[in-house]
Amino acid sequence: MDNGKNRTQRKGYKGLSILLAVLVLVGAAFLTAGCSRGESAYEIAVRNGFIGTEVEWLNSLKAESAGLPIDVHALFELYREVHPEATADDFLEEFYSRIGYHTSETAATTALRSTVSLKASFSNGNGSAGSGVILRMDDAGTAYIMTNYHVIYSNGSALKNVKVYAFGREGDDGYGLTAAMIGGSMDLDIAVLRVDLSSINSGFYRAAALAGFDTATYGQSVLAVGNPEDSGLSVTSGIVSIVSEDITMKKLNGAGGSVQMRVMRSDAAINPGNSGGGLYDLEGRLMGIVNAKSAEEGTDNIGFAIPISVAAGIADNVIDGGGKKYKLGITTKSAQSYGNVDENGKAVIYESCKIVDVNASGLASGKLKTDDILVSAKLDNREKIQITRNYQLSDYLFYARRGGSIEIEVIRDGAPFTAAITFTGTGSAL
Repeated sequence: MDNGKNRTQRKGYKGLSILLAVLVLVGAAFLTAGCSRGESAYEIAVRNGFIGTEVEWLNSLKAESAGLPIDVHALFELYREVHPEATADDFLEEFYSRIGYHTSETAATTALRSTVSLKASFSNGNGSAGSGVILRMDDAGTAYIMTNYHVIYSNGSALKNVKVYAFGREGDDGYGLTAAMIGGSMDLDIAVLRVDLSSINSGFYRAAALAGFDTATYGQSVLAVGNPEDSGLSVTSGIVSIVSEDITMKKLNGAGGSVQMRVMRSDAAINPGNSGGGLYDLEGRLMGIVNAKSAEEGTDNIGFAIPISVAAGIADNVIDGGGKKYKLGITTKSAQSYGNVDENGKAVIYESCKIVDVNASGLASGKLKTDDILVSAKLDNREKIQITRNYQLSDYLFYARRGGSIEIEVIRDGAPFTAAITFTGTGSAL
C-alpha cells in the first residue's frame, strides 16, 4: 500500500444587479453583526415575502446566481468602497464564505498556490518523485514544506538532495530549488523540508490555509493536488469516504514489522507521485496529506490521507518543539460509540472516551483517574477541543510543548472535574 513514485473578461452587466444586491445584502448582514440596529438581509427577505429558513434563503441566492455572467471587477470595487484596504483574497474569502458558495475552480487555484512537486535523489543512484505542501512561509521567502517521509527516504541509502518545483515551474530541471530535510517521523510518514523561495516569490505562492481540527465530514467534497507520475501538479476530485480509520503499513527501514497509522479515506484519484500532496476542501483549506492508496486486487477509488491535525501537528512539532511528543501516561478506550446528526445536519460518530489505566509514573498520575470520562481539553497554546472520538486527545498532544500545560475536563463519579497538567521532561521521539 504505497503511492510514492520511484523514478529509475470581463463580461456584460446582464444579471449583475442581482449579484450586486446579493453582495450588498450579505455585506450588510455581516457588517452589522452584533449590532442591534436594523434588519438583517434575511429578515428583509422574509418581510418581502420569502418563506423558509435562513439556510434555504442563502441556497436560493446561490441558485439565482448560478450561470449568470459576473463582473468580478465591479463586485470587488463595490467591496473596496466599504473595505478600502481589502485585497482580492479578502474579497473572495469573505463573499463566497458568507453565501456558502465555493467552486472546485477557486479551490484548485488556492491549493495550487501552496502545493509543490518534489524530486529526491539518493546515494545509491535511485530517486523518487512526490509532492509537498507549504506549511509556512515568511516575508523573506523561507518556506517549510510538509511531505511524506517515504518520498525522501530510501532504506540503506543516504539522501543526496531534494528539489522543489512550484506550480508552473515543473517542466525544467533548472527550475528546481534545493531543499533541506530538517526532521519528521518515519513511523507516522511525515517529513519537513526547508527551502528558500525568495527567487520565485512573486506573491502567487503562499502557505496553505489549514482546515480546523478534526472537521472532515462524510461525503464532503475534496480535491487531491499532487504530482502523479512525476508529470507536474494536477488536480483530481472526490469526496471523503471515511473520516477516520486505521491502516497498517510496513516499516520503511526494512527492519521488519509494521506500523499503524490513522488516516482519512477519499475516492479522489490517487496515483504514484501524489504522495505528500494535499487533500483540500472546496474553500481551498488543507485537510490532509495524501500518503497511500489501496493496492488490493479488485478495489477502486480507495485513497488515504494523513489528517491535518496529525500532519501539521507533527510538522509544527519538528519546527518548534524539537520533534518530541508529550504523553500523559493514560490509556483510553471507547466505552460507547454511536452515530448521530450534528447541529449542522452532518452524519457523525460520537464516542464516550473512558480512561482505563493511569501509569503511576506518567504526567497524569494523581491528576486523572481510571473510569474518568474525557470531555474536553485545552492546551495553553491552542484552542479548546471537545473530545468526541478516542483519537482526538492523542492528536491534540502533538501541539504540547515543554513547560506548557493542558487542562482536561472529565466526568468523574457523575460530576465535572478539571485536571491541570504541566509538561515536564523531554517527551518522546515522534
